[in-house]
Amino acid sequence: MPAAYVRLSHIYAGISSSRRPWSEPAQPGGDLALSGADLAASFMRLGLIDEYRIYVHPIVIGTGKPLFPRSGPSVNLRLLETRAFGNGVLLLHYRKE
Repeated sequence: MPAAYVRLSHIYAGISSSRRPWSEPAQPGGDLALSGADLAASFMRLGLIDEYRIYVHPIVIGTGKPLFPRSGPSVNLRLLETRAFGNGVLLLHYRKE
């Protein structure tokens, strides 16, 4: 990775509603992919997610961290698309109502 790119990069370990790393209102056209229940919960709590693309893998592990925590906000979702891949993975594409 070029050194200039590294210097211009920032990693935000936590998101606070009083100190967001952006100042402009959201603009259409750009996508941001999040991975991990804790990071997604932070963005959900701040109302920053308008679409969900959830990939379901056909693996049973028995335990794990839920993507939607019980203490989190209630979100009404509308299913836009489903897609099955050859390896058994299923895509569930939702939009927040």
